[in-house]
Amino acid sequence: QEGNLYIEFPAVMEPAFIIKHYAGKVKYGVKDFREKNTDHMRPDIVALLRSSKSAFICGMIGIDPVSVFRWAVLRAFFRAVVAFRAAGQKYIEKKTGCALIAKGHDDAVLKNVDSFSFLHHPVHQRSLEILQRCKEEKYSKAPYTTISLT
Repeated sequence: QEGNLYIEFPAVMEPAFIIKHYAGKVKYGVKDFREKNTDHMRPDIVALLRSSKSAFICGMIGIDPVSVFRWAVLRAFFRAVVAFRAAGQKYIEKKTGCALIAKGHDDAVLKNVDSFSFLHHPVHQRSLEILQRCKEEKYSKAPYTTISLT
């Protein structure tokens, strides 16, 4: 590529390129490039990239199936915490007749959790359906809603 001082291409037509960096000139073969370059990132860096507002960055971090699974578990956990906290607050409001915090707070938290571009793993679909029912119960007028466990 013309104009780039850090990239060279071999004279012989082969699927490779050369990068000049702190380690000197390093030749990379294009074949199996991703498999050879699987250095693990520090968890704090992954968390920082995960919180990016760029869908492209979040999508790149979510390519690894193991990380997608872990993030889906974490997301389901926080959705459950928010749902149970909202249900507890609704119960207290019903008993005492007064609200403890501003009404829009839990909605903002749920919206923020939903705005992450996490992929849904099939294992968590049932849990997410239950959490969605809990969220809907918050807004329903019925005092009790039956949740089927089968």
